[in-house]
Amino acid sequence: HFGNTQLEIEMSTTKSTRAIRTQKTPFDHHPEIEYIRSDSFSDLDRRYACVEIDELCQLEPIQAKIREVDLNAVETGLSTYLAELHKVPLLKGDEEYQIFQWMNYLKYRAAQRVSGRKRATQKLRREVNLLLHRARQFRNLILSANLRLVVSIAKKLVDRDNPIEDLISDGHLPLMR
Repeated sequence: HFGNTQLEIEMSTTKSTRAIRTQKTPFDHHPEIEYIRSDSFSDLDRRYACVEIDELCQLEPIQAKIREVDLNAVETGLSTYLAELHKVPLLKGDEEYQIFQWMNYLKYRAAQRVSGRKRATQKLRREVNLLLHRARQFRNLILSANLRLVVSIAKKLVDRDNPIEDLISDGHLPLMR
């Protein structure tokens, strides 16, 4: 459980921006790692400092079954897509927050692993790839849970000028950004 720590959001006087941190990496396939800095990272670092990367990636912030869902399955047929999407657990607000925070913490840990390094060893590559893969799984869980809402709204708005496929597709785009 991660408590009620709020994500740190910085507001610029000229424009509103999130405190997105970017870490350059020595990897061709991951040239940068982006994450949103949180005050809770220091608490998480103290708690998980001695935990191996493999073990860290097995931890789950909530008791939800994390599973890969093909977010592009709409192309295989709407009924197949809706059936797959229905298997995704619904998330409460605090669960979504905890998953989002954990996803960012994994990205942060990956960024910390490569910070200041000019070359990447095979072990480092494996650890960073594992952290980023797990972070993507959490991102996909959040996206999939929210896509269920998109489908629910799309079903209410469907008519002959707005086919459900178009409405669902239009709902995907803002979530993927």
